[in-house]
Amino acid sequence: MKVKANRVSSSKKTKTITQNGKKIYQPPLNNAQQIARRHPDTFGAPSREELNSIQKGSLVKIEERFWVKVLKVSAKYLIGIIDNDLVSGQDYTLGDLILFKKNEVYEVFSQEIEQEFLEHLDEYKENGIAINFVEPTSEGRRKKQ
Repeated sequence: MKVKANRVSSSKKTKTITQNGKKIYQPPLNNAQQIARRHPDTFGAPSREELNSIQKGSLVKIEERFWVKVLKVSAKYLIGIIDNDLVSGQDYTLGDLILFKKNEVYEVFSQEIEQEFLEHLDEYKENGIAINFVEPTSEGRRKKQ
């Protein structure tokens, strides 16, 4: 995939690329693989196998903050749509397009992750951890709980 930009601008270090009239955000993101190598006892990142399994339609977590539904995959970049409400402070939000690299993925969604989370949801809510928990909808978007 070649990303041809009609216009590139930057705001608060988040670059934006306008392609075919659509704004795509490229925020500065941390390399999850490097963090995992530096802190192997306290930080886990997806394996190479998990990263290579990412395809159109996959749901991935970026920066331990938000989920992105992957729309396009290339050797170097992925483009996805932000799939949950975000805490304020970013230039981008639910429904915006975002450009990122595989090494910036913190988690690849799986049925095991969903099941474990749902089993502990009440506990998380009581402790204020799941304030922004969102559930899949039939449209694929997520709604706030």
